[in-house]
Amino acid sequence: MTRAFFCFTILAVTALSASARADAAAEARFQDEVARRHYAARHYEDAARAFMVEQRLAPNPNIVFNIALCFQQLNRHADAYTYFAEYLGAGDDDPARRGQAERALAELRPHVSLVNVRSEPAGAAIFVDRRELGQYGETPRTLALDAGEHRIWVERDGYRPAETTVQLGLGAETSVTLEPVQLLGRLRVGAPTAAQVRVLDAGGHVVAEGPTPFDEAIPPGTYQAEARAGAERWSEPVVVRAEQVSELQASLVGPTGAATVTANVTGALVTLDGTERGFTPQVLAAIPVGDHSIEVRAEGMRPYAGTLSIAEEDHAWITVDLSDESATGVSEGTWIVGGLSLALAIAAGVTTGFAADAHDRFRALYGMLQPAGAVADESTTFNLAADSLWIGAGIAALTAIVLLATTSDFEAQPSRAMVSRGGR
Repeated sequence: MTRAFFCFTILAVTALSASARADAAAEARFQDEVARRHYAARHYEDAARAFMVEQRLAPNPNIVFNIALCFQQLNRHADAYTYFAEYLGAGDDDPARRGQAERALAELRPHVSLVNVRSEPAGAAIFVDRRELGQYGETPRTLALDAGEHRIWVERDGYRPAETTVQLGLGAETSVTLEPVQLLGRLRVGAPTAAQVRVLDAGGHVVAEGPTPFDEAIPPGTYQAEARAGAERWSEPVVVRAEQVSELQASLVGPTGAATVTANVTGALVTLDGTERGFTPQVLAAIPVGDHSIEVRAEGMRPYAGTLSIAEEDHAWITVDLSDESATGVSEGTWIVGGLSLALAIAAGVTTGFAADAHDRFRALYGMLQPAGAVADESTTFNLAADSLWIGAGIAALTAIVLLATTSDFEAQPSRAMVSRGGR
């Protein structure tokens, strides 16, 4: 049922996706027909509006060209210039349309003012006059604007907006370069002794370094701060926020390593040097170099206790096998042979009773001078069977004793650990 439901879901999603594409294509064709009717009727604003809807549904350089034609007919020179330029940059290889677009740009050039907008760094969003007019692309970009005064600004994540005001003359061309200021935070690191600090980004690249007291402006983000003073060192993650100060105090310690503790029982308590450090699986970080006592305990299991040796910048992997404290030391084979010996002894005892009863009956008949041959035979059979059973019970008992001595262990099986090592 689950597989059928899964298949049904896939088919349903595929059908919905295909339906959505079909709906978009149908709407795009409809908008194209509406736009062409408006254009033929010289309702150029309505035609431009319908072409824009079509472009959002099914982007195509030809539609950009049609929008430019509408603005050209409306004498909206700046918009027409922008769309003709966008069309030429779209890579359409139709020679007739490209030729017409190039001629239109040449005709429109005296009627528009061009502004080459750049920014340091590049890739900033461009806005002109009012935000509600939308984004004019990203830097670097050449904008076609009407003559007059315009407010131009750029925005980029992590930076303050940068803006300028330009006075444009008809047919003129000017350039502006805006330099948005990066928003920074400050990181301060202190230490009880003189130390060298490094700040690393998520990729492990050093973004700042210097001696303590460390005080640097860095871009917002998550970093790893490190400090070293001779053989002592310290490391801690830190989040730096824009226009805020993050302060850390380096707790320098000697060389350290790390260890990961796992066990065959999830949630076993890990104790290092007498301090509880959490439950398995557990990562023990920043362990000073040297020998340490480690214990792993879990309810109903025999605890493990041992010595953990830590080397500098090494990582120990400790796999603990806790044994069940209720496990018996007698082997299964001993139980089986011992049980067989007991069963044979019981059978031998019962058979011996039958033999004694038959022997008593034989003596009674013999004393009364009655025929006793059959009873004698019965007595002999029971005696032989009883002897065989007693011999079998004895052999099984001796075998059980041998197994008990050679295959059973009455001492508790200790918990064990395997240690492997690898770099961090």
